[in-house]
Amino acid sequence: MKRAAVTIGFTCNNNCVFCLDKEKRYLKTPSIEEIKRAIIFLSENGFEDLYIINGEPLISKYFFEIAEFAKEKGIKRIEVQTNARILYYKEIINRLKKIEPLKISVSFHFPNTRLYKKYCLADGFDQVVSGIKNLIKYKFDFGINMLIMKPNIHYLEKMVIFLRSIGFKEKIILNFVIGKNITKEDYRKIVPKFSECSKIIEKIINKDPKRIVVNGIPPCVFIKKIRKNVTSCSNNEEKVFIIDARSVPSKGLFFPSKKNKKKMFIQLKACKKCKLKSECMGIRKEYYYHYGSKEIKAIT
Repeated sequence: MKRAAVTIGFTCNNNCVFCLDKEKRYLKTPSIEEIKRAIIFLSENGFEDLYIINGEPLISKYFFEIAEFAKEKGIKRIEVQTNARILYYKEIINRLKKIEPLKISVSFHFPNTRLYKKYCLADGFDQVVSGIKNLIKYKFDFGINMLIMKPNIHYLEKMVIFLRSIGFKEKIILNFVIGKNITKEDYRKIVPKFSECSKIIEKIINKDPKRIVVNGIPPCVFIKKIRKNVTSCSNNEEKVFIIDARSVPSKGLFFPSKKNKKKMFIQLKACKKCKLKSECMGIRKEYYYHYGSKEIKAIT
């Protein structure tokens, strides 16, 4: 199934210090007409899976109109990423039920109100937990995205156990935090070394090997039996094309995310000798700048 991602704006009800879209918060939001034109273009070019991204899509005044319009134009499935706060409200849950099939990716990064407020700069932790419970109760198709950061690395196992205790049985993706928009002064406070979190992650995977996936950390950092759970930053990942609703139609409209990734990563000398070099893109330039490459070993 051909997948495309469309941005409907960068407005959010959180202000996370680690957010990738910080500098985009004040960009002009595409109009509803521009977004609909983009959806028509996607439909005419055989796309059946629409991924709505950036900001907090579910608080957009356009979201439900866009979703309903996409279904009318032949889009078979809507995907959306959310911090889940708005899923606290039953009215939203009921409206989402009407646009299924729907795939939801929930961001769940902190174990308590104190840390949530400190790093998301919002009082939303209880809403997030209630939102996740609503998704479970009403049997939505959803997954959990959990960032690996210095502030939460010692809580990751506890958070996984909590999710299982409230009935979440699906896959949990542990994504290593991207330090792109974190200031140089704060980078080392937010982004851990791979070696600081590898043993913790190995322990979590050992307890639940079929339902835990790690992304953003090179496989060579982990022991051999864990590597099958590590997607790293794969060159072979499924293509998700990105469309800018403000420039439809135009030449070079779509671009695979892996093209952009090549500008963001460094493949080291050790990487060139590694048997996984065709699958792993190496380490992020920001990480290399702050921590170097001593942790990276070729898998031969």
